[in-house]
Amino acid sequence: MADIPTMIADDVVRFLQDFGAAMMYTPDGGEAVSLTGLKYGESATDEEQTDGVHKVQRASLLITRDADSDVGGVADPDTGDTVVIGEDTWTVEETVKTWDAAAVLSIVRTTRRRVAAEGHHQPIARR
Repeated sequence: MADIPTMIADDVVRFLQDFGAAMMYTPDGGEAVSLTGLKYGESATDEEQTDGVHKVQRASLLITRDADSDVGGVADPDTGDTVVIGEDTWTVEETVKTWDAAAVLSIVRTTRRRVAAEGHHQPIARR
């Protein structure tokens, strides 16, 4: 019989095989690796920054930490790493939780909505 950590790792891999999506994960300063992960809990807000109003999207990402698993993985995910999911590039904002078998990451994606005119303040439209 398999030990508990191995059973949990196998369950994470099966879960990602069933519900995950293909993506490319690039450690900051490293080489991209292909893996399967699950992005969930996405939210979006408009945030005013010095160069205009930006749409800031945040989500959670579940990945395995075993690069040799059937779904790939990253042993040591870190802030500043990037993840390409479909055509969208996300940045790892923080590692929320790690276990031997998996990690949950907070990822963020920012796109500019409006450019602020030089010397002018653009308020965020309230809804």
